[in-house]
Amino acid sequence: MKKITLLFTLFLMVLVVFGQVQQENQFNVKWDNGFKLESADKNFKLKFGGRINMDWLFIDQEDTLNTVFGEPNNTTEFRRVRFYNMGQVYKTVDYKLEIDFGRGPVALKDVFIEIKKMPLVGNLRVGHFKEPIRMEVETSGKYLLFLERGNNEAFLPVRNFGFMFHKAILKQRATYSIGTFRTSDAFGNSAGKDDYSATGRITGLLFHNKEKAHLLHLGAGYSYRNPETNTYKISTQPESHMAPKYVSTGTVANVDDIGIAVVELAFVWGRFSVQGEYIYSAVNTSDSIPSYDFSAYYGALSFFITGEHRNYLTKTGAFGRVKPKRNYDGEGGFGALEFTARYSEIDLNSKIIEGGKLKDITLGLNWHLNPVTKLMFNYILADLEQTNVNSTANIAQVRFQIDF
Repeated sequence: MKKITLLFTLFLMVLVVFGQVQQENQFNVKWDNGFKLESADKNFKLKFGGRINMDWLFIDQEDTLNTVFGEPNNTTEFRRVRFYNMGQVYKTVDYKLEIDFGRGPVALKDVFIEIKKMPLVGNLRVGHFKEPIRMEVETSGKYLLFLERGNNEAFLPVRNFGFMFHKAILKQRATYSIGTFRTSDAFGNSAGKDDYSATGRITGLLFHNKEKAHLLHLGAGYSYRNPETNTYKISTQPESHMAPKYVSTGTVANVDDIGIAVVELAFVWGRFSVQGEYIYSAVNTSDSIPSYDFSAYYGALSFFITGEHRNYLTKTGAFGRVKPKRNYDGEGGFGALEFTARYSEIDLNSKIIEGGKLKDITLGLNWHLNPVTKLMFNYILADLEQTNVNSTANIAQVRFQIDF
């Protein structure tokens, strides 16, 4: 409760500072898929917003899975309930404060300060934010093709506390990001003195025609990790947040270091797009078995039945908001209708570790009523191959989403 009070106090302080600045500067107020304010001299920019994800799950497992993992419930959850304030101060400093109230105790998400346009290195970001690796993770949860990301998300934390240099280069046809991080909790706290990781990502556009929405994106990332606890674990659900975790390495002990490599591809040709990623984790230990390796990959496609296209963000090498040609208005405007499909596979078997292999086929339909409102439906056929278990599960998920 004290943390919640502190966060709201900080939020009120931002409003007070804004009120003082507003007395000296005339601000323009507008709605641009969020509430935005900008000073007349362009020195100050502020945006306030949030999102709501309401998810419904319906799952049917074979009896073998019920015996091993228990019989799951058809259930619901607020996957994300977030508020944020972000802005620019004197043109060269950005900040963001994002708080999540979904699924229990309050947690910090993106909380950082960024100094822009630094000589040679570009932009410096310090705080709690995403480690720069994996295209699908760099894409905001607001703009995903499916309710959940592929299983490559399970190989390392999404966010940690650290600092990062990043920049779009070559006339925004390429990006680089590199930083060092400490493993932290939901509030950015880290106690391990020797715990650190070095993570980087590069992307490039082999071709890009913005007017026709034609592009080919390639990227690669690497993370070197030295865990304070000398342990490592990967475990994940069948790309459904409320489903049981079918595969797990268990806790790998006596870990010296971990190397994680990622390659990524995205191709957009108007209303049609394909993307995929492959991730590989090499775990080095001081045990009699010196190393283990685990991997996962996915391939996904998207097709807009109503003719829209995905929005590529050249500054980050990821995807952004879809804008329907005509918003749903109850008077003939329908919004955008998008068909999606994905195949993914994660293999957590290595030497004496039998974590299991999970294959998922996902079919989806996204209805973008307008740029900030979306209804998503996913059907997942999950196929688990594990010692003494070779079974399937059928999963249906629905999400109602609004973000601004």
